[in-house]
Amino acid sequence: MPVKFTVSQINNNIDNLIKQRFSNIIIEGEISSFNISPSGHSYFTLKDENSEISCVMFKRDLLKLNKSFKVGDYIHCLGSLGLYTPKGQFQFRVLNIKSDGLGEFWENFQKLKKKLSEEGLFDDTHKSAIPKYIKNICIITSLNGVVKDDLIKIIRSRATYHDIKIFPVTVQGSSAAKSISQSIIHINKYYNFDVLIIARGGGSIEDLWPFNEEIVARSIFESRIPIISAVGHETDYTIADFVSDKRASTPSEAAEIVSINQQEALIYIDELFSRMELSINNILDKNHTLLDDLSNRKVITDPNESILILREKIHELYKYLNVYLNSKINKIESNLNLFQATLHGLNPYNVLNRGYSFLLNNKNQNISSINDVNTGDKIYSLHSDGKLKLEVYGKRKKDN
Repeated sequence: MPVKFTVSQINNNIDNLIKQRFSNIIIEGEISSFNISPSGHSYFTLKDENSEISCVMFKRDLLKLNKSFKVGDYIHCLGSLGLYTPKGQFQFRVLNIKSDGLGEFWENFQKLKKKLSEEGLFDDTHKSAIPKYIKNICIITSLNGVVKDDLIKIIRSRATYHDIKIFPVTVQGSSAAKSISQSIIHINKYYNFDVLIIARGGGSIEDLWPFNEEIVARSIFESRIPIISAVGHETDYTIADFVSDKRASTPSEAAEIVSINQQEALIYIDELFSRMELSINNILDKNHTLLDDLSNRKVITDPNESILILREKIHELYKYLNVYLNSKINKIESNLNLFQATLHGLNPYNVLNRGYSFLLNNKNQNISSINDVNTGDKIYSLHSDGKLKLEVYGKRKKDN
């Protein structure tokens, strides 16, 4: 007849068998998650390329260590394997830890981070601002789990005007990175959302690894729609966080970023209305003052008298212009007469009227010297009433 056990009995028996076989052993691997509880105990996961195991290190043993550890460290753990009987799960109780450098996952993370940083993918100059007032939201996440429900619940609790769409993707496993990358490309090509939220709950470094893949990082960088990365818990950082336009420490924070509390929005609108009303009243008061000032002016109270005054001013100006222009014209005429007299006095032909004559050669050029002609040349003597044709019979130089 088969032996009957209760759940507690079978778990306790297995725990004893495991401890007998696997006490005081060393397990080596890479830390893929690491948390310290409020009580001071540490809970973490060790992994290699094929498997992982849950580990616990109690507070008194943790305090004995002279250094801290983080996700990605490759370590050697001394301890005993057992079964956590309340849950029926394997658990390795760690007594001491020795570091052996960085694990493969962490090294790959740092290499890609350095590469993308040097290319400028993390620079603030390439990041788009998240709109203050958002209506159309697309959440890129898995349909499984509570992340999408939490996001929608928080957004709806703060405001009801948002149009929220879910774009389902795989967020864990070998095909997840490609699924996430293609979703970003597809949404940018065919939709016009105000913002995209890439969301996933917490998990180990392996669970979050799709968000550390280069194809996801480059798709986020190329997105024309602003992207908020909301992956894991507050202490979890992925490459997607660095490339995205904004990082939310949790999906819940992302929900608060994209939604303005409806009551706060109404208060803000009331404040804007008050400011507008005050501004309009100030403008009206200023214009009323200007109107009162204008209404007391002579041109408004007695326009006829103002017209007469203006007419007199125009008449006086007309008289002044007449005097000024006549003075200017007379001065110009005097200058012209003087100039004309000067030109008349300088005219060489006026000397002919006084009995003088000019001698010209056969080319009508003035003869100013006996050297300008030769014996036998025909020349002309120009007088006021005509000219004489002459012939040179001889030349005699002037005696000094």
